[in-house]
Amino acid sequence: MNGLYPCRDWNDDIAPLINKKNFASLLSRDADTNKASADCLTPLHYVSVSKAPVVFVRKLLEARANPDGIISVLTPLHFAAFHDRDDVMKELNPAAALISVLPIHNPDHDIQNLKKIAKKVGKDKLLYAANK
Repeated sequence: MNGLYPCRDWNDDIAPLINKKNFASLLSRDADTNKASADCLTPLHYVSVSKAPVVFVRKLLEARANPDGIISVLTPLHFAAFHDRDDVMKELNPAAALISVLPIHNPDHDIQNLKKIAKKVGKDKLLYAANK
């Protein structure tokens, strides 16, 4: 139940909790909500990528999923911003998700993403998190 399995759609080895069909059943059996994929992405990351309904975020957080992910430099909040998931960002932000500034590798692309995050969560929160 908490192992990793190959997924061709995402080109990643993922936890079965990411499967929408089995989600409720696996949560009821205490599946690991923080189980990272081979690419270090948690089910909260995959909510934004898969365009799953926002109720999945609520259910994962209720089941004690870490709102910051666990390993990846890119948090679920970053993924939500990059994939234009304002609904997911609204759920993650009150859950105390980290809002970190990423190192800039590609100035045009990275600055656009930083502006997107700042606009959606508020510059004051972004700067506060960056200065922690």
